[in-house]
Amino acid sequence: MSYRDQLIIKPGSKVKLADIDPDFHDQNLNKQRSKPELQLILDDISRMQEELYAEKKHALLIVLQGIDSAGKDGICWHVITGMNPQGCTVSSFKQPSSEELAHDFLWRVHSKTPGRGHVAVFKPFPL
Repeated sequence: MSYRDQLIIKPGSKVKLADIDPDFHDQNLNKQRSKPELQLILDDISRMQEELYAEKKHALLIVLQGIDSAGKDGICWHVITGMNPQGCTVSSFKQPSSEELAHDFLWRVHSKTPGRGHVAVFKPFPL
C-alpha cells in the first residue's frame, strides 16, 4: 500500500483515524529513495498550475493550520517548489492588529484571497 492509497479519502466515505496506522512507511524510507517520486508529483503540480492559470476559471486556496513546529513551512516549501512563483502567494496571519480587530473576522484575509488562475497559501496564526 502506498501513501496515496493510505491517505486519499473517497468522497462520501467516512474516516476513522483509528484505522490509519501512524507508523505507516511507504516504500520510500529515506529522502534519497523518495526523490524520483517527489519529482513526478512536483511535475504534476506544475502542469496543473499551468492549466489553472491558462483557463482563468478557478482559483486555489490552500490553508495550512497547525500548532507551532507542525511542519507548515516545510509543506509550503515543498508544494510551492513545483509551482511558478508568479502565480502563487503565501500569507501568514499572526495576532490581529487593532485595525484588524475593529473589522469583521475575515476582513484581513479578503485582500489576500487568490484571483482566478492563481494559487494562495494561508498560514493562519497557530491555535
